Amino acid sequence: MGKLQIQIEALEHKRSKWLTINMIGFCIWDGLRIVNNYILDNLTYPILTGIELLGGLIWVVGLFQILRIGKELKHDKQIIQIFNDELVELSQLKSWRFSLLMTALTQVLIIITTSFVTEISGIFAAELSIFVLVTSAIGGFLYYNRESNA
Repeated sequence: MGKLQIQIEALEHKRSKWLTINMIGFCIWDGLRIVNNYILDNLTYPILTGIELLGGLIWVVGLFQILRIGKELKHDKQIIQIFNDELVELSQLKSWRFSLLMTALTQVLIIITTSFVTEISGIFAAELSIFVLVTSAIGGFLYYNRESNA
């Protein structure tokens, strides 16, 4: 196995690890924020606030690490081409398609809930849709990219 192949595998492993960490942090931060704002009616639970802030910190650290990986790639065009090959692009397209489907299903559920069960505010609907969009896009990419690397 050549040096370039080892570099690519290490970068792919880093990307998957930090995308997973980023998604977990985002789910904790934004999920608890949405629950606190719309389900618990802004009740103050210091433990939830602490967990929410920890999730936000994890999300930011993951985001910076992903950006750092991108900076590492800028130095070698051959690594960029191999790292972002056709299988990665296919995984990205599949994850966007999955994310669009999940967001559309979320919108349908919001419409049904608002029509037949209870009124949902527009801000809550937007925030819920963004949450589903982000988590399904990242999760879909992790799933499809793992599937293509197997």
